Order: sequence, then structure tokens, then C-alpha cells
Amino acid sequence: MSKIFYGIYLKREEVSTALDLIRFLGEPGSIRYSHITLRGPYRRELSRARLHAINTNPSYQWTIALTEPVAFFEGVQSTVAIAVDLMSLRELLYKPDFPDGVPHITLYDGRNRAFARDLYSLVRQYVWHDELQVSTLRRIQPKRNLEHELVPLFSHFHSLYEKVVGDPRMIASAWALSLDDRLSLIGEILRGRPHRVEAPSPDQEVPAVRRAVWA
Repeated sequence: MSKIFYGIYLKREEVSTALDLIRFLGEPGSIRYSHITLRGPYRRELSRARLHAINTNPSYQWTIALTEPVAFFEGVQSTVAIAVDLMSLRELLYKPDFPDGVPHITLYDGRNRAFARDLYSLVRQYVWHDELQVSTLRRIQPKRNLEHELVPLFSHFHSLYEKVVGDPRMIASAWALSLDDRLSLIGEILRGRPHRVEAPSPDQEVPAVRRAVWA
């Protein structure tokens, strides 16, 4: 039986779409919509009454704040994420498997340590402090297979993908990109420039911190 998790999704589409595409470029095999996992794993779904009680609790403002990029490098794990301040939602956090875990939105969670380190260096060049509205608590959906999800994608993702990568109907397009090209495209997404640029060399001096395009 698969494990059941609950969390929240970003409501601001220009932010969530950009983060979705950044994660997709790092892991082109699936689509995973930007979210923050708050509770789980559970063996069974929460009852409707329990969810309703949580989601109508007046003490929850359903707002979070992005704070800063974080990275988790341990064993085969290479994860890059944006840490989140849960604000009024802190008491909803229940993750017994990771009691000291940092609430976050994942940008990459794979096995390529070199790519993860380069991605972490790139996203650290931007200021991430921003308060955003989120959905009420809901079950987190599993990764979705690319072939089933790509063509009917949400319009915002489809539009940004087409500007940055190319025709989204060509499933192989993202797979065909080198890791350096993917990092370059991620930089474009953060800067809001839908055209290709040269990726910075690994020894290039890190530029001054700047705001991502949506901030």
C-alpha cells in the first residue's frame, strides 16, 4: 500500500509554474507540481470531517513565506529545495519520519550530485523572500508519468515550457538537453528571459544576489 501524505500547493501561478518547470528540467521523466508536504505518512486517508475541521480553522491564514535555498547531500540523496516559513501553519506539521526536517519546496531530488551542486549554486544567486498564499490542506498527488501528462498540461506550464525549451509535444526535447543547457534554461526562467544564454563556467565568480523574476 502506498504511503499517504498531505500538504499545501502554491496559489500564485507564475511562481508555481516556474518552480514546476525548474524541477522538470532537472528530472524530465515526470511532472510534480510544487507543494509543501506537511503531514504523513499515513496508512489511510484523513476523514472528510478531519480535513474540514483543519481547513476551516480560523487560526490558519493559509500563507507561507519562501526563505532561502537549501541542499541535502547525504548518501545517494542529492536534493535542492527552497526552505519555507510556515507561519500560522507551523502546528500542522506532522512528519514523524523526519521530525527535524525543514519545510520546503523541492527543486531537484535525484542522484546526480554534480548537477545538484550546480543548481544549488545557481538558485543561491537569487533572493527568495516572498510571502505567498497557499491552498488548504489536501492529499499530495504522486509523480505523474510524462507521457500521460505533457500534452494536456496546465496552460501556464505549457506556455513557459514552449518559450524556454520548445514544442512540448516533443517529449524527447528536455531529455536531449545537456545538464549545462538545463542549468542555463533554469537561469533564464529565474531571470524571465525566454531565450538561450551561455551557462556560467563552474569557476566563474558568483554575481550579486538578485530577485527572481516573479518577486
